[in-house]
Amino acid sequence: MGAPLQLAGKTFSRLTVIEPTKERDSQGLIVWLCKCSCGNTVKISGRSIARGKTKSCGCLQIEAIKETSKLSITHGRSKDGVYWVWRGMIKRCHSKTNKGYKNYGGRGISVCERWHKFENFLSDMGDPAGNLSIDRIDVNGDYEPNNCRWATSEVQGNNRRTNIVITHNGESLTIAQWSRKTGINRQTLYWRAKQNWHPEKMLNQ
Repeated sequence: MGAPLQLAGKTFSRLTVIEPTKERDSQGLIVWLCKCSCGNTVKISGRSIARGKTKSCGCLQIEAIKETSKLSITHGRSKDGVYWVWRGMIKRCHSKTNKGYKNYGGRGISVCERWHKFENFLSDMGDPAGNLSIDRIDVNGDYEPNNCRWATSEVQGNNRRTNIVITHNGESLTIAQWSRKTGINRQTLYWRAKQNWHPEKMLNQ
């Protein structure tokens, strides 16, 4: 393991790092004591701080949730689908009581600070056409302009972090896509993948 990150005294967004604690995160890295600009102190993994995953003690998230209520009466779009896409994105990333939080905010996924305002989100993304919904290109990345697009349910399904991707003859597809292309049952392909079959054998029997 390399030398520990030297973070004491540095400021990251609303957090100023005070000192290392004796605690370690799930990867064995140092957990640091930090002071938020709002006055609260919090313990945060050094990796999370350095990568910008955690930007406050939680006050930033609370402000984002409050913003959803305030904006619903000022921007005139509270009944539009794009507003509810934005509101859902904010809540699953920043509200611990939201049922989707464990798969988003609980995994360190956040909404970039610019998109805490609905008007900025709408300006960057525009209105989605048809039944498109918001999709993160990097499923482990944050909701931000360079990582988001409007996509069909099929594209989103192919982009899930739980998908198994098989590469054969220079073509990389998910199991669902290979199933449609070859006519082989999806569950059969899934079982073969779990048994570590070679792609040539897996896709031609």
